Amino acid sequence: MQQTRTTGQFPLRMPDKLRTAIKYSAMENGRSMNSEIVFRLFQIFHQSRDEMTKADAKA
Repeated sequence: MQQTRTTGQFPLRMPDKLRTAIKYSAMENGRSMNSEIVFRLFQIFHQSRDEMTKADAKA
């Protein structure tokens, strides 16, 4: 039986220094580079959503 992917691949170009920073951060956190990138993106978007919710509540 063939497995299907639940996530898509997304080729990404980035500066070498950024790749190195992600690599070391991933190693420190015990994650793959892909997992580190996904984790950090979730943090950014979750934080942005929280900030928008707070701004809406103040309005």
